Amino acid sequence: MLIDSIPAHKELIALNEINEIIRSAKSLGINIKLLGKENSQVIIENVIEKFSPYRLTGHVAISNDSMKLDTDSNEFIFSKYLPKGKGYIFFEQDNSKQSKYCIEIENIQLLSQILEETFGMEYFVTNDKYDYLISVNWYVIELVGPQEFLKGFNSLCKL
Repeated sequence: MLIDSIPAHKELIALNEINEIIRSAKSLGINIKLLGKENSQVIIENVIEKFSPYRLTGHVAISNDSMKLDTDSNEFIFSKYLPKGKGYIFFEQDNSKQSKYCIEIENIQLLSQILEETFGMEYFVTNDKYDYLISVNWYVIELVGPQEFLKGFNSLCKL
């Protein structure tokens, strides 16, 4: 596990969801990187500007036009359908300390495996080229991106 910029100790304590992901990835031997605030904010701002998610807090959501998957059935498998490569996860933009950070995952296809070992959380996922955006909340996983990308999820789509 790599850490590019560790927040001050007091701040790291308040990052419950981030700590859970770090713990899980470490126990699974999956390479992740906690990005510093500045790098994280650039990623978050770029994603928000490109995709204009409908809801950034309280049951995060993208849009009515997004592809929808049932969270219960798909949260721990959806990332296996993502294109292999680097990706990012970030959280509700609610002004909490953890809303200011992104976690970089060397192979985004392993995200579901990491999350299977954590407690429930709501989050956004994108890749390093911002080709797609995924939101995951308690009820639904929403996906937006090119048609070719979305086709890969058709077998999971039951909503």
